[in-house]
Amino acid sequence: MRGSAIEITGDGWTVSHDLAAGVPFALSAGSGNALDIRLERVSLDDLDESMALPGKCVAHEYMDGDGVEVETVSVIPFGAEPRISRKFEYPGDGRVVKITTDIESPTPERLSVDKLLLGGDWRRFAVVRVPEDGVLPSTLEWRGIPDERTGDALHAESAPFLSILLEDARGNTVEISTGFDLWRWRGGAEGTAETALSFDRDGALVLERSIIHPPPLEGERRPKTRLRLTWLLAWSPSPSSDTVSVDEPSLERVELAIPETVPGSAISSWNGERGLSPCPRSKSFRSGLRKSLRKTGGKLAGESLVVLEDSPLVLCDDPAHLERPGKKRLPHWTQRELLDFHFWANRHLRPKNASFALFTEKKGIFRAFPSFKHMERPTAAYALSVERKK
Repeated sequence: MRGSAIEITGDGWTVSHDLAAGVPFALSAGSGNALDIRLERVSLDDLDESMALPGKCVAHEYMDGDGVEVETVSVIPFGAEPRISRKFEYPGDGRVVKITTDIESPTPERLSVDKLLLGGDWRRFAVVRVPEDGVLPSTLEWRGIPDERTGDALHAESAPFLSILLEDARGNTVEISTGFDLWRWRGGAEGTAETALSFDRDGALVLERSIIHPPPLEGERRPKTRLRLTWLLAWSPSPSSDTVSVDEPSLERVELAIPETVPGSAISSWNGERGLSPCPRSKSFRSGLRKSLRKTGGKLAGESLVVLEDSPLVLCDDPAHLERPGKKRLPHWTQRELLDFHFWANRHLRPKNASFALFTEKKGIFRAFPSFKHMERPTAAYALSVERKK
């Protein structure tokens, strides 16, 4: 049924989508369901998604068993009837969810996007900010979470983040990362951003990300717009229980070559200055990398593991890489592009009895991120079960 509740089960985790119960997304994971994460809502000024009428809730399973997509739609039946659509992408057996949220509404003065409620015994957190110079950080600055949980903000600033990491008492790690579209999370040309991590009255952590737009001029009506925002949620168990290795003796290890000739226009840029690494969002580099994988896959014989060492993880603001050359600067980063390539490469190689893994040995803090741990091993087909409930 199009509006039925959906439950997806992976290795040690379960996600529920139930719009009728007011639950666009709820995750239970870890030993004894130690992780309890719930997507609360979108709010637009005085309108809130809790007022919405539930609509479509549909799961699409890949025919080859590699992954699942869930689409949801809800409409707030007041005013201009804002419409909130989401796509949740589950790539194979990984503990990663890629989320795309579309909001159709007259531009609000304050937009709160996908507020998260995080239950659990959290002990510390770290925020990875967008660096002014475009150089990705090499160290994490962890802050403790007090046992006495009040409504005071643990973290608040007028900027979007690259990622927030949370670690609980058992060593489980949760990552919440902004998608490639940093310029949208910044509020575009006219808006500003706010990020706050605090406690609710029951002691649960609350992460709220907001975009603030200037009020309209007198007599001005805001046009109806569609805003698309991307982000991801990833999690991993404590290191002692996450000992998966891709160095299987039976697998032939084959290194994937990064394209040697890259146009200068494909090199990452920040504040008008070109860097040293290609931007995987650029069409020429993305096409070259896929061509290299197809060429490598065509030469494989027997079970193989194709690996990409030291993946090009960069910050960039070249609008041409997003096929928007008329813009001045559009800050983006390439984490999601690498996740998409990891998923595509495994699907492409699986019929050849091969798989793909991506490593970030020279990327400092990002080796500890659950999303990059996911990319350091192949994805297994037929690893997720989907149940549709009436």
